[in-house]
Amino acid sequence: MGLLNLLLTDPVTFLLLAIPLLYSIIIHELAHGWVAYRMGDPTAKYLGRLTLNPLKHLDPLGTVMLFIFGFGWAKPVPVDFTRLGHSRLGLVLVSAAGSSPTRSSPFWPSCCFAFYRRRRRGLSGRCCIFWRRSTSCSRRST
Repeated sequence: MGLLNLLLTDPVTFLLLAIPLLYSIIIHELAHGWVAYRMGDPTAKYLGRLTLNPLKHLDPLGTVMLFIFGFGWAKPVPVDFTRLGHSRLGLVLVSAAGSSPTRSSPFWPSCCFAFYRRRRRGLSGRCCIFWRRSTSCSRRST
């Protein structure tokens, strides 16, 4: 039943999942506002929504629903589409901006982990990020 059951059984795992999940929602909304600002609409900036502050983005009821039922929402970033230059292109880019960081969010921690692992083991040459092959990774010969 959402993340609430995980909080009761394993609080550490709950925190390891809840914090990135909440910040992925925040980054999703921030991306909408940032692209709208870059396209000519300063509404989100004037309302203080171009920030990573969770209090500006998280809806209290949406956050509770996320933890109880597994789905939730944030406060939508206000966008005045009449202020966007290139109105059709602006509409498409502002709409697509939210899904881009959401779709790429699992990719960045795996890249950081692979880079850390590669540096720690002293691997050189081509090394596959997502799975290990003994033939594609070689130890440094110094």
